[in-house]
Amino acid sequence: MSESEVTRMKQDLDAIHQALGFESHIGWDDAVLAVAIGLIGSMIALSAAFGMTIPAHPHLIRNVGFTLVVILGLWFTLRRYQNKQDRPSRWRETRKGLLVSAIFAPAVLVFRWWAIHQGLSYAAIGSAIVFSIGVMCLITAVYDRGRLYYAGLAVPAMVIGIIYPRVIDHVRHSDLIPGLLIASMGVLVGGIMAWQITRKDRSRRHG
Repeated sequence: MSESEVTRMKQDLDAIHQALGFESHIGWDDAVLAVAIGLIGSMIALSAAFGMTIPAHPHLIRNVGFTLVVILGLWFTLRRYQNKQDRPSRWRETRKGLLVSAIFAPAVLVFRWWAIHQGLSYAAIGSAIVFSIGVMCLITAVYDRGRLYYAGLAVPAMVIGIIYPRVIDHVRHSDLIPGLLIASMGVLVGGIMAWQITRKDRSRRHG
């Protein structure tokens, strides 16, 4: 039997295990990563709220925070790719996320470009994008109970999408809202993931 056939069999068995609830496509590393991203968002929000900025580089902390998020995401993706033979379902989930991002990100940029040329305000554009992301995540969470943690993305996105146009003129620093969004998403997603993993472990032990 060739190596490709063995890999295919592992993937098929893994898919069966996942469908039967024996194998989850999330792990504790996912929850830790989400909370770490949430902490980075908290750093951005706190620096904005208390005016902890460098006058010559007012967005330095935000840029460093976003860079750390990207680095963590790339590192996590690389780990999933390296372990795809042992955990093919988790690599498959990561690959789906990358595909969605590759499709959604250009669509957002095109929408933003179109909206600006139509004379829409920046607040309206931002609210529409963030709220739409929240709705799609909420649909995913409701449709697939295994992805309930998507609710941790949906709730903050929808709330921020609704209140953003009303509060943007009263926010002293523009980095506060993105920081709060990242912080709340990270902590909520990590918390829901931890609850799902713990619940599944308990159900396995009891039966």
